[in-house]
Amino acid sequence: MLKKDNKWNYLAISLTLIFACLSHSVMMAQTRFESVVIDSKTSEPLAYASVSSSRHNATITNAEGAFRIKCGPTDRLQISFIGYKKVEIMAADLKAITPLDPIQNTLDEVVVKPLKLRDFIRKTAKETLQQIKLYGDCTSTFFYRQTSHCDTTCNEYVEAFLSGQAAVELKNLILLTGRYAAIAPDSANSYAYYRNYYTFSQLELVGKKREHDPDDTIVPLLYYYDNYYLTDYSYTLDDQGRSIVVINFTPRTKVIRPILAATLYIDEETMHIIKVVGHGVNTFIRTGTWMEDEVVEAEVEEDAIADSHPYFTWIIPSDFDFVITMTEKNGYTEVESIHVETKHEFNDRTIATSSLLFNIGNGSKESGQDMIFYGNMHRMIEKQGYDPKFWKENEVVRRTPVEQHVAELSENDHLFGNYK
Repeated sequence: MLKKDNKWNYLAISLTLIFACLSHSVMMAQTRFESVVIDSKTSEPLAYASVSSSRHNATITNAEGAFRIKCGPTDRLQISFIGYKKVEIMAADLKAITPLDPIQNTLDEVVVKPLKLRDFIRKTAKETLQQIKLYGDCTSTFFYRQTSHCDTTCNEYVEAFLSGQAAVELKNLILLTGRYAAIAPDSANSYAYYRNYYTFSQLELVGKKREHDPDDTIVPLLYYYDNYYLTDYSYTLDDQGRSIVVINFTPRTKVIRPILAATLYIDEETMHIIKVVGHGVNTFIRTGTWMEDEVVEAEVEEDAIADSHPYFTWIIPSDFDFVITMTEKNGYTEVESIHVETKHEFNDRTIATSSLLFNIGNGSKESGQDMIFYGNMHRMIEKQGYDPKFWKENEVVRRTPVEQHVAELSENDHLFGNYK
């Protein structure tokens, strides 16, 4: 049900999405084109590859390498993935499978030269902080999707549109609109629910020029990074022939605090981050139970800090994997997409949760609800009401078959908008 005081909000969001996806105010006939992007050598799907059209529509592939984009048949599509040669093709010529060729770097192509790694890392950190300082107030609009599984049952599904600052790192997220569905627990089954899983997407990559705050998660781009990491590097080329420095940050075994292990892909000339692949180490998830109705709640936490929440809590070790891709379409380094996965055991069940966040364009000026660290996204969504038509028209990132099945079941069973 769409509350009256939210009608204009949904209209504004719809208009924001339209203008973020179109390069002209005149809307021409468009068709949905779809394909699966794979490695031409191994046939493995390429998850989170970038896809854009000459009409400035954009999306990314899902976890299974599949995408769907709305554009004209004569529009040219560009499909790219770091480490592969990009493909440009007319939309009408798109096939069911789109193979990308890995870039085969030879010693002749990559000029291997000595790199003062410590200086390069510190200069990259300085440049990254400068990017944040110059463009930290620029906002973007994001599409967000999250699923949670208890063993083989998908018990929770979230889709939302957010606004926030995206220069290198995500900050100050605001919920514009969303939908949430969950399977209620019963006498035979209890489930875990993530109220603020979005905080995993707000990963920091760079620290200040000082010894790291002992309460913070340790990140790669620190002035004193070598106190916490072993590092090595290699060179590769992108599809434009630019030299890319690939740096592995491996946590030292003596580190017991939460820390990010990561591989950073950095443009050697500009010292701008292109992509980050990594995982959290020594990190935790706080889980708890509402005793009065036996509903299991879960909150993300980077450190095992006890506090007084109104339910019984447990601190459970749970490392997480993440992939961050950057874009410079607006002239500075900003987050294009973030994918996060966690898995842990709780109450003799395997809890697996994943989220995907994708930058769809310049930020909305519409007001929304601030998404604080200990916020409850479910309740924030509940306050906004539900408009089925809006969600039917705004898939943004193609759903996997499982996600599509869950979304359809939730719609048919009227779980969206029902938060009891």
